[in-house]
Amino acid sequence: QARQDKTFQTASYAAIPSTATIAGTEELSFSGGAVGDTAVDVALTTGVSAIEGGAFTAVDFTNAGANDGDISFDIAVNGGTAQTITIAYADVDTETASAGAAVTAEELAGIINTKLTAANVAATASVNDDGELVITGASTTSADADVTISNFAVANGAAGSGLANGSGTDTYTAKTVD
Repeated sequence: QARQDKTFQTASYAAIPSTATIAGTEELSFSGGAVGDTAVDVALTTGVSAIEGGAFTAVDFTNAGANDGDISFDIAVNGGTAQTITIAYADVDTETASAGAAVTAEELAGIINTKLTAANVAATASVNDDGELVITGASTTSADADVTISNFAVANGAAGSGLANGSGTDTYTAKTVD
């Protein structure tokens, strides 16, 4: 004969949806029962902002043998302070199969990720299905998801990345709550 587990407890909980008017900031608030009198809020969405670059062509950092090509930009994520990211010939020479002459989108995304990590920037570079660079920043609170690139510059022929100044597009993803 089956017996009920003695840890089972019955209690009433209040599940209150947020009254926020901004899409993407919905929350559930729980209080009472085992949770106690202090409400516990659960965010139902995660905010993500992404900047998608334009057409990508192999980037040449060699500058016809001068080996001084570079790309630089400032990046700010989720309202944080902008950090300067510079990718120079020395960064790509040993990190790519092309020794800096024809850097692929995947290779450049990897180098950008190394630079973002070193600068403590909460963003990730990747390559989409169209072969374009995408820089994405996730937010812990969906209300402030934002990625902004400013002061984008190409020096000594290192063109073709498809990146440019701009702000990312915000999207919201629903979380699963058990």
